[in-house]
Amino acid sequence: PDIGIDLTSFEPCHWLKTYLDYAHAISPMTPDIFHESAGLWLASTVIARRLCLPMSFGNIYPNLFIIWLAPTTLYNKTTGLNIARGIAQKSFPFLLAPQNSTPESFLSDMAGREPTNFEDMSDQEKILWRQERDFCSQKGLVLDEISGLMAGAKREYNAGLMEAFLRFYDCDPLYVRSTRSQGRVTVQNSYLSLIGASTPASMVDYLKDEHLWSMGWWPRFAILLAVEAKDIQWQKSMSVPEPPEIPQTLLDIHHRLPITKWPDPPVDLDIIFADGVFDIWEGYNKIVRYDMLVGDNDLDEILYGTYGRSQIQALKVAAILAALDWKSGDVVITMQHLTQAISIAEKWRYSAHNTVNTIRADDFSRIEKRIIRQCSIHHPRGMSIRELYLQMHDKSPKDIEIAVDQLIRMNVLESIQITGKGGRPTTRFKLAAYGEA
Repeated sequence: PDIGIDLTSFEPCHWLKTYLDYAHAISPMTPDIFHESAGLWLASTVIARRLCLPMSFGNIYPNLFIIWLAPTTLYNKTTGLNIARGIAQKSFPFLLAPQNSTPESFLSDMAGREPTNFEDMSDQEKILWRQERDFCSQKGLVLDEISGLMAGAKREYNAGLMEAFLRFYDCDPLYVRSTRSQGRVTVQNSYLSLIGASTPASMVDYLKDEHLWSMGWWPRFAILLAVEAKDIQWQKSMSVPEPPEIPQTLLDIHHRLPITKWPDPPVDLDIIFADGVFDIWEGYNKIVRYDMLVGDNDLDEILYGTYGRSQIQALKVAAILAALDWKSGDVVITMQHLTQAISIAEKWRYSAHNTVNTIRADDFSRIEKRIIRQCSIHHPRGMSIRELYLQMHDKSPKDIEIAVDQLIRMNVLESIQITGKGGRPTTRFKLAAYGEA
């Protein structure tokens, strides 16, 4: 979009480029857009709700929800995740949420409740747990297979889990849940930064679930889709030392920010804009939240929420970049930070488009194949649209009608008129001549 500045002219954040170069050397088959987001997630996690960008519509905290989508093996998703996870585990393990946890245990941890086996823990484990409790509600979470979270959230005994994650993304100052088994659980000043990976095949049913889009689940995510396998080249991994700057900068941020002790919540510092930066962001805000929605009548409505949050993603990324460049005084979002942040947010928006288009195309391909199969079973009489509705009741009538029209345009189906007993003609669809061969 034309926001009055050149989105290719920014000087990239030195730390983020250093991380990207290092991660790419270790795992070159992992897409750079994945590595870049992992670096942002690391910095987001170490901030731990201690930086805030006050806006007229509410406070913006720089936590992120990120999902990597790529087929298994070829793109080395786990290797890419392990680079970021390893740095976090060595530098600030007390800010990481457990990878494997029941929803009840996860909420208990976020509330700072003492583990049931606390007395059986070693002294070292108790020391680490007390460090974790200081930031119990401010966590980074890595999920190697995020489809497990999605599947678990749909189970009846996990009711409310997805709502809790949404509230933690929004950094709700007070989240209270009461259940018969746990009693009353209170999470204060929540802050969750999540990064996970999966395959498109594992996530397709969740990504085409319009309820998850309309409730704001997917619009909160940076949905990053790998390019097709035919478009990537083989690259050999290199053994390179970890640049000391990577963990040191993160630790410097941690120590400069206010340190908290349980049960006091973290204190946040305000982030400010440099002169003229807010006006540029406001221009971008208008373009993605209004101009593009009003002007693009072909935009899939499922993406409206993503457009509505692209400007928020840009603010979050700009805040992270400002923190990474912070040396003293105020944390300031400069024009360079905002320009790079908008460039990243635009890559994420483009990726969301690709994801939805891919899922729609795959879904319609499956619908078309089912229609062809049904019509072949009932050949040569064909099937009425009503009969197709009944045979494919799991699909919407609109999607079936669109697929039938497409198959007719492709000369795979043809429509015929058959007169029934009452003398009224019925439109039926049968395989076209070349489809019978």
